[in-house]
Amino acid sequence: MKKVYLVAVVVALVAGICTFLFANQLFKTVSAKSADTTKVWVPIQNIEPNTKLSLDILTNEFEEKDIFTKDLIENVVLSKEDLVDKINRETLYAHEQININRFYDSNAENLALSLKLSADEQAYTIKATERQGVDGYISVGDTVDLLYIPRDVEDLRDYINGTGKYEDKENGGSNPKSDTDKGNDNSTQKDGTKRDKDGKLLYGPNQDMTLEDIYSLYDVEVFSDLEVLAISSHDASSASEQSGGEVTNYSNITLRLRKEDVKEIKKLQVMFGEDSYTLALNKKANN
Repeated sequence: MKKVYLVAVVVALVAGICTFLFANQLFKTVSAKSADTTKVWVPIQNIEPNTKLSLDILTNEFEEKDIFTKDLIENVVLSKEDLVDKINRETLYAHEQININRFYDSNAENLALSLKLSADEQAYTIKATERQGVDGYISVGDTVDLLYIPRDVEDLRDYINGTGKYEDKENGGSNPKSDTDKGNDNSTQKDGTKRDKDGKLLYGPNQDMTLEDIYSLYDVEVFSDLEVLAISSHDASSASEQSGGEVTNYSNITLRLRKEDVKEIKKLQVMFGEDSYTLALNKKANN
């Protein structure tokens, strides 16, 4: 019986020693692994595809996280700066490690044009002849001012007043209707202009306007610091890239515009004519 107790005690001691050694080794392994970590940048929430990662997004929607070095994925993003102005090709899931190859470079020349735009922007193409387009000196990445100017103020006045080539000669000239016939409170001023009861200047066919009124209504409209996204056509640009050259001749350029500016430009094209603008090239900003 004593032998049985003795064997049991020995087995228990051996088991205890083995357990201690195993636990001790496990602790050392975990401690060593814990000490060997690397900081990486991960999203704290899902990021939808084709999101341009601004510094604001990276600050508010990403965080730095410690990952066991042994568990790092290939080409993992280690720095927030590595992601600035990048565009994710696919959904980024919360707290996952991210490979830098899952992003587009927003500044890459071959990036799809639509990916270079924010939600409130549109790409807009206009003609750029030698006169309008700074004689061919505009390049991708430049900024320009777009100026709309009436083509012919005298012609515009004739149109508004119903005179000149717009005169209705069959009915005895422009023959503006009287205020009584119009049935409203509009009145003719001493300077010959038509104004409503609040003094607001009226305009339209058969309403007399002075040259000063024309200038006051149709002044130069300027859209400033518009970025040039592309010059010439897509086919010409692609052919130049394949041949290793650059586009040197163009008849149109594509600009980055706010959506509200696109609406205003379309109105101006109707008012002044599609070609009644010119482009002014701005000094390139220092990097």
